[in-house]
Amino acid sequence: MMNQKNMFYKECYRQLYNLLNDKKKGIDLKDRESKLQGFIAAGDFLKLITRAEVTALYNKAHFEIFNESVSNRNERKKAMQNLKAGKGEAYFEIPAVLRNN
Repeated sequence: MMNQKNMFYKECYRQLYNLLNDKKKGIDLKDRESKLQGFIAAGDFLKLITRAEVTALYNKAHFEIFNESVSNRNERKKAMQNLKAGKGEAYFEIPAVLRNN
């Protein structure tokens, strides 16, 4: 039988995975993000999960959904924003499929 800590860990991962998957699809997540933050805070308070474990779960789910690390995705998105902000045509030379991810 699974203990509460393992059950919480698996449920936290499931919710993170589903949230990131819906984010990739462009679904509005405002209410779900708040609910998940509360769920994680409760788990932290009850000593069912640590912040380090949450970060590891988030990074794992993020890599599975987006096929890149959080830091790599953030750097790529920032570079795209910088290109877009510029007046040149370099941004539009990148295929739209790659620009919007």
